[in-house]
Formats: sequence, structure tokens, C-alpha cells
Amino acid sequence: MEPKMTEFIHFREQLQPVRFGDTYHANTVEGRTNWSNNQPWIRQCLQFLESDSAGSASIARAAHDCDVPVLLQRTLERFFGLHPHAVLLEHDGQVAFDMANSEYSISSEYRRCVLQIWAEGQQNIVRTVMELWPTETAIKIKVRRFGRSTLENLILIGDRETLLLRRKTVARAAYCRLLDSGSLHLWPGWKATVFRSNRRSAFGVGVSYALGSLTQGQRTQAVIAVNAKESEEQINGCLTAGLLWYHHCNTQSRSSRVVEGLSVIVPQGTSDLIAARMTYLNHTIAKWRLFEHDLGENRLVEIELSTKAFQGSRRVHAVNNTLCGSRFEEAISVIRGLLPQENQSELKVASRRADLITLSIRGLTFVQIQLVPEPLNFNRTFVTTFGLGHQVTELNDQTSPLLDEIIARLIADRVPSGTKRNTMFRLQTDNWLASRVQEALPEIEPTLHPNHKYSLVMGPDRRLNDGASIHINSSGRVVVLQVRGEDDLHLPMRAIDAWGQIEQLCQSDPSTDAAPIKGLGYFPGLELSPEKPLLYLIVPGLQLNARATIILSYFSKKVEWRIIGINQDWRTSCKVVFRKTAGGTESSAGNIIKRPERILPSRCMFNFSRHEFSHERAEA
Repeated sequence: MEPKMTEFIHFREQLQPVRFGDTYHANTVEGRTNWSNNQPWIRQCLQFLESDSAGSASIARAAHDCDVPVLLQRTLERFFGLHPHAVLLEHDGQVAFDMANSEYSISSEYRRCVLQIWAEGQQNIVRTVMELWPTETAIKIKVRRFGRSTLENLILIGDRETLLLRRKTVARAAYCRLLDSGSLHLWPGWKATVFRSNRRSAFGVGVSYALGSLTQGQRTQAVIAVNAKESEEQINGCLTAGLLWYHHCNTQSRSSRVVEGLSVIVPQGTSDLIAARMTYLNHTIAKWRLFEHDLGENRLVEIELSTKAFQGSRRVHAVNNTLCGSRFEEAISVIRGLLPQENQSELKVASRRADLITLSIRGLTFVQIQLVPEPLNFNRTFVTTFGLGHQVTELNDQTSPLLDEIIARLIADRVPSGTKRNTMFRLQTDNWLASRVQEALPEIEPTLHPNHKYSLVMGPDRRLNDGASIHINSSGRVVVLQVRGEDDLHLPMRAIDAWGQIEQLCQSDPSTDAAPIKGLGYFPGLELSPEKPLLYLIVPGLQLNARATIILSYFSKKVEWRIIGINQDWRTSCKVVFRKTAGGTESSAGNIIKRPERILPSRCMFNFSRHEFSHERAEA
């Protein structure tokens, strides 16, 4: 008999005398687990949960009072909360699911823990979880298929990048060698420096990109390239790293050469979004060029900068919140009845579509209600699902206690005095900040209408852009509001994505002489200004990345952006700490971010009194 099967049967001998695989309960009074004589994996699960229970008495109490199936469920839920981008590996090491694009359901009914994972275009899996061996970065899962007695091993890796780091390191080094060997063919007439992907300390970005420069006489170009083995997120983030690399070359160079621009090289078929972003850069201070690398012929194809990615994004009609609220009032009242009387006013309703709404408390979405047609007639019925993150569980009589438990944990743990070690406190920080900003909007920005707000659901990837919303000010000008509760280097690019899509909708259509945004039902009864939209970025003051302001300074002058820094304890009350603008129209002189000037060549002079050389910039 196999060793792992022998160990499993030895463990089963300590359980109640019931059918094989039907229970986890130990032989103690009332079926509760005897925590002093449990298995090592149970103690490891308890330690894993207790590391998250600081400041949360409900989790600590539940971890020691629940039976084993609920313990397994809690352990998996906490791991998914810590690592929303985890990947699930099969026993042969192949990637089965990417949790960033998948949904899951965990059930502890009928004295067993059942894990179900599914994704669009993939076959779903349903497994009974028998053991868990969790760590902070990975978790080993012993599961059993229905109808089988043998156990299988699944590995849940917290970060996909950790799994692929080794093979990516090899691919990056090979791509740098490819650029070096083909530099004369790729850039005729230019001399290329050696490309490297480990210049992290120079300007503060990761090692995913190959960095170099081209020289021709007194002319210099900064170059950044990314290979096809990188993730979509890394490829789309190359413009952020490229601007920082150009800024580093432009400000730290001591030679007499002029850094005239930046060349971005991306894999074939991945340039649409980057081309749209580069359209909104300031083309008067540098030359911005975009290339696709054809690896088959080892040649570069220059891409014309256009906003095609924003023009082709999905256009969603505005939802009438009044009609939608009355349509779902019956289903909403059921959820509101589950809340304590003092917390019912905190329940917020958001209309995603005419047939779909979400319910949240303090910015955390936990219930989704959808109108779906019945199979044998034309009637429509409400389907209510609940869960945190990607977890989806349909509400019925059996799962109602799970919803009560989530609500109790949410109200108890998602409080201003909570700790980041707690999952409830940490989830959906941007939405929590957005809800606090919406409540204090008259004090933060009095010119904005608090009653005219629309969530941005028109991302280039056709997904909800968390933290982005559309407003209108007192002069009729559309305002794009981007909220971010954490330090994010890519915040300017997130914001320009939202601004670019709305800017396309605000342009007048020559055939109708009206902006498409009015035809989609936004801001009914209000006259919109023909000026381009404004861009507001609201972040906690200490969470504003200093390098993000460098990136903002390279935006075009037609992108009028403003940064509003709020206090660090915004969960208690939102107050404005500082304001920063590009033009300095509303901020003090100390908070103005000036746009970079073109760096002119320097001339080297010898100071005879100090016996040293000095560099002086030539006059324009």
C-alpha cells in the first residue's frame, strides 16, 4: 500500500465510525475537534489563521470553535484574500487556473469542505479538500475526487511571478543578447550601448525591461524593450518604466549629447494600449516613438500613435439609478433585513447594468443581485450571490448562515481602527476610499456635483475600473476622478486610461453635432462644456509615489490634471492636506509641478582656481 494512503487511513482511524470520507470530526463530545490531539496540518492551519486574527476577535474565536471543514474553508478564504492573483498547479506542475481570471466557491456543508473553481473557456473542477498545509506564500492541498478513494495533491502559489521568475530571468538575458547582436541591423546609422535588464537601482523600476541607449554624434535616444515572455501587465507598464528611464538619462547625463527622445519596443500585437497612452504625452519636449519587434525576421516596425484602443472600448449606457433601485427593492430589502439596525444606513447600492446591482458596506462589495430569465417562460427572477473577492456563492436556505457570518465579520473588522493584517480590513481599499471621498466630496472639491456620479465601466479590457468615476463641475465640464488608496507607480497610466476614454466620448460627432456621452444617457438635463475633461487624482498624502509626479509632468498640456492629497486617517474623516497642479492655477508655489524643459547640451570648462572641471548648460 502506498505510504500516503497508509498515513491517510491511520488518520481516518481516529475519526467517528461513519462511511469513508463523510466527516472530519474527531471522536470527542458533541463532534467538536480535540485541538490538543489533532494532526500537524490542523495546527498549521490554526497558526495560519491566528496570524490574521490580531485585532479581530471573531476570527480567533471562530478558528477554535469550528469543526474541521469550516477550518479548511477559513484557511482557503484567507489565502485567497491575501493572494488574489494566485495560481493553482496540478500534481504534474502544470498551471490549472489563474485565480486573477477565475472564480471559486468554497462550501463546508454536510461535514465536508468542497472547493469548486471555474473560468471562462476552461473546464471547472470540484474537489473535496482533505488536508491543507498553508504558508504565507503557498499552500499544499490534498484533495479527493468524487467517487475515488485516492488522494491528489494540488499546489496553490500565492504569486504567479514567483513561479515564473526563473524562466523569465533566462528569457530576459537571452532577449538582451538578441538586441545586442542585432543592433546594427535594427538601428542602422546608430551605435547602441549594451542592453541590460538589471538596472533597478538606477531609477527604481523592476528588472522586466531591457534598457539601453542609441548614439549618433551629439544625439542620444533612450531605449526600453520588453520581450514576449512577460505578462500583459508588465508589457502595458513599459511606458511608465520608459519615462523614468528617459528622465534618468536626461537629468543624470554629464555628456554633451542631447537625449532627444524615447523609443519603446514591445512584442507584436501588444502596442494598441501603449500607442493610445503615448498620444497624450507632451510631444514638444521629446520624440516619443513606438516599435513592434518582429522576432521572425528580427526587425522593428514603427507604430503610428493613435487612440484606437480608447475608440474601440466598450461604451456602456448610463443606468437610471431610480428605476433600477425600485426594480430591485424587494431583493435589497432582504439583504438589508440581515443587517443590524444601526448599520442598515451603511448599505450602498451600485447599479452596474439595468439587470445587475451590487451591495457594499464601507466600500467592500459582498452581494450581487441579478435578474435572470426563467428557463421555461419569459418571466425573470432574482438570483442573489455573495462572497468576497472572486468567491461566488448562491444565496439559499443552506448558505444563508454563511452570509450572516460574512456580514458579522465585515461590520466587526472593517473599521477605521482595524489592522492591515486582517483580510476584511485590507480588501478593496480603493472602493473604501472612493466611498469616503463621495461622502466628503463637498468639502474636498466644492465645484463637483455630488449627485451626478457614474462608475467607469468602459476600460480597454472591458472590465470595471475600480476607483474611477465620472463627475461634472459647476461650469458643466466633465471631470474624471481617479482614487487610489495605496502607493502605485502606475497611477498616472491608470488615470490616463480613464481620461482618454471619456475624452473620446466628449468629442462632438460631426454627423450629429453632439457628444456621444450625451447619447449614452450621462448627465441628463445638464449642458456640458465643450472643453476637454479634467483629471483629478485623489490619494492619501503619504501614499503618493514621488516618481508618479515625474510621469505626470510628461503628459500633454491638454491633459489638465490635479492631485488632491488627503489625510492618512481618511477612514475616520477625509480632509485635504495639499493640492498639486501642472499649471499652478489652484496651488501654492511650493506645490506646483513644473513640466520638464528640454535639456540643452553642456559645455565643459576648467576652473583654474579650483583645479577642476565644471559643466554649464548652454543658453537656449
